[in-house]
Amino acid sequence: MSGAKTGLGSRTLGLAAGLLLLVPTAALAQGTAVPQTIRATIDITRLGEPIDPLMWGHFIENLRNWWEGGAWAEMIGDRKFYYPIDNDTIQDPPNGRRVNQWVPVGPQSGVVMDSTRGYAGKHSPRIALAGTSPRGIRQAGIPVHAGQSYTGRIVLAGDPAAKVDVSLVWGPGPQDRQTVSIKDDLSQEFHTYPLSFTSRADNRAAELHIVGTGSGSFLIGAVSLMQADNVEGWRPEFLALFREMRVTTMRWAGNFSAGYEWRDGIGDPDRRPPRYEFAWRSLEPNDVGTFEVLALNRLVGSEPYIGVNAGLGDANSAGQWVEYVNGSVNTPMGRLRAQHGHPQPFGVKWWGVGNEMYGEWQIGHMSIDHYVITHNMFAEAMWAADPSIKLIASGASLYQMHADSRDRPRVASPPYAYDGPFDWSGNLLRHAWRNMNYISEHIYGPYGMNGQYYDAASKQWVRDTLAPVQDRLRRIPNRVRGAYEEWTGYLERMPWLKDSGIRLMMDEWSTGGGDMFAGLTVGLTLNELFRHTDAYVRSDHTCAPCAINYNRYDPPVLRANGLVFKMLANNFGTLPILDIGGNSPQPQLRGTVGIDVPRTPSGSPTYPLDVMAALSSDRGQLTITVVNPSASPQQLQLEVAGTTLPRSARTWTVSGPDIQARNVAGEPPQIRLVESTLANATAPFTVAPFSINLYQFQVR
Repeated sequence: MSGAKTGLGSRTLGLAAGLLLLVPTAALAQGTAVPQTIRATIDITRLGEPIDPLMWGHFIENLRNWWEGGAWAEMIGDRKFYYPIDNDTIQDPPNGRRVNQWVPVGPQSGVVMDSTRGYAGKHSPRIALAGTSPRGIRQAGIPVHAGQSYTGRIVLAGDPAAKVDVSLVWGPGPQDRQTVSIKDDLSQEFHTYPLSFTSRADNRAAELHIVGTGSGSFLIGAVSLMQADNVEGWRPEFLALFREMRVTTMRWAGNFSAGYEWRDGIGDPDRRPPRYEFAWRSLEPNDVGTFEVLALNRLVGSEPYIGVNAGLGDANSAGQWVEYVNGSVNTPMGRLRAQHGHPQPFGVKWWGVGNEMYGEWQIGHMSIDHYVITHNMFAEAMWAADPSIKLIASGASLYQMHADSRDRPRVASPPYAYDGPFDWSGNLLRHAWRNMNYISEHIYGPYGMNGQYYDAASKQWVRDTLAPVQDRLRRIPNRVRGAYEEWTGYLERMPWLKDSGIRLMMDEWSTGGGDMFAGLTVGLTLNELFRHTDAYVRSDHTCAPCAINYNRYDPPVLRANGLVFKMLANNFGTLPILDIGGNSPQPQLRGTVGIDVPRTPSGSPTYPLDVMAALSSDRGQLTITVVNPSASPQQLQLEVAGTTLPRSARTWTVSGPDIQARNVAGEPPQIRLVESTLANATAPFTVAPFSINLYQFQVR
């Protein structure tokens, strides 16, 4: 993920509600005329290459609270004590993951960070005892539910005369807690003690107290607490939603990977050192590492895709990681994996070499000349460890280079030229094509409710605040189309690529805006991807947790983009239909061809609707996706050639009351996925405003 996107912050998730333009049909696209009835003609005899199941993938990285506070069940923040424990509310260095902090119980002077006895990291808290007066540490902000059980462990060392109690506290009274007393005498060696609690009340901000009495002192090496129904450390409610969305593959990479040391994330989780993660400026506890990510994929039924550290890392380490994951027990790293409890190789097929190394925001950023050398070295080492893996090079089309230049002006002004110094993917394909199976593309901007366009006259990016919302929703699909057009240019300039098998992987893409905006953009973007399956073979939406609204207390719920994935991934066909005509051409957006808009606008000629269709693999079902990104209902007439269209269709619709609709955990959903029946598909029918629709027909 690009750091220029401020970690899904203001640039990605920013939503200026006052700039929403919910325009009537007559004002669509700066006066574009729309027929009273939009006609879509679909010829099912012209099919594209099959839609690969990996097109329904998602991207995930060690970012913010996608793990801790999200899908990972750990409830304790800083559980291995990276930060000193005091009464200061400011964490230094700052922690972008927003985890809970420890504070002293008793005087602050009673807690000393002992750097000579660090259990996992550089130090562990030592608690000096004071007889019968409790001394220790506590952490607030722990969500609990009445009747819910919680399990965990604590690692302790200390003097035999020290007596330690660990309490889960859900209220102010002495009865509003449950305590586990450590019965054994402590010793100077660290030992692990189990914890088990059952809350008797609901509380969004319960506390965990670790206190001691007696004489001497005790040390805390690590502490963990999870809901008892976790599945190998993962929250079951997240696993269920991932399965509902049919997440077929999960890419684990991103900005963090350029500084990630994979060896920190293996072995005993309590011994894994907490590190500062510089890409996102947050604490990385290393609880979620190789085994945990692979378990997540197995539990969800998705295929893992791992990105190695090509920033501060080296080729030898990358090769060793491949060997650790895929090597036999007769290899050094395979033997280490077996010692960690996994004798059988995992057989991970997909591996990426670096992440956005073209970007100035990226740790280890380098020139294209240096990345070509880096990629070739990494490929040699990784294929030496396992020749069967598929390698994905970290690409960036001219469209991506232009998009990311608007926040960080480059030496040259756009447009950038093929084979020039800013043609990252072109130079990479020309000089490293023998050492890759695929090349990645990331698509983020310009996007969002206030998407930008490049004005060639002024040679600057301009906020497109006056464009109708349905045009701003097309920014990402237009980028998909633009990157496709550029790919065809690479094939013309490098004809040997046609027989190489190398194709595009859009392994990061996001929509920006709020829930309904994101859902509509996902529908439009997937439609455009399926029009170009000759080039795009997989996609990884940013991100699996981004399709879910969640907090640490309420059950998580699918957002609009998650509902669209649930609808389409489980029901859309596999043989895309390429011949879709219409009577309402898509207008060109504001912008400059080759920089932010393609030569041919994205979408079907059914403006403002976007129509895409596919047959099932046995050709017995016809599925048609219709996205209405406008604020007005539209009349649509379907005309299908090559078969007789049945009168009725099974339908699914994702929609909300307006573009600002949101699904929020703990609140009634505003956006729903509704299954229904279209009684007469042979006559014009109404497509609701701000909706993503799927029609399924049984055909002969």
